Amino acid sequence: MIEIPIQKQIIDYLKVTGFIVFRMNAGKGRYNQYLAPNGTPDLLAVKKHRKKPLQVWLEIKAGKNKPTPEQLAMHKKLRAAGQIVITVRSLDDVREWVEPIRPPIGELQFEEEQR
Repeated sequence: MIEIPIQKQIIDYLKVTGFIVFRMNAGKGRYNQYLAPNGTPDLLAVKKHRKKPLQVWLEIKAGKNKPTPEQLAMHKKLRAAGQIVITVRSLDDVREWVEPIRPPIGELQFEEEQR
């Protein structure tokens, strides 16, 4: 999959900026194990922002790939439930979204020291 190297860069960046990141596996796995519903975005990033929880679902697409109809339907359901869903094609797309909400690195360290 061409999206895997981009996904790793995005996960690493989100972690550095204070997010907890979950990689979502959708569909049905081996041995009849059930995973996230079909169409679920690739990543869920969570952190506290302005003393409130912030959850962002990220659909990662490489090149000219577009979300499938099943993915678009899930995005619509998530948005209807008040969730933020973004489709990104590069680390720069993620940076554009994160930079306005990211506290300076010193503040991230200070939050950790308070625990």
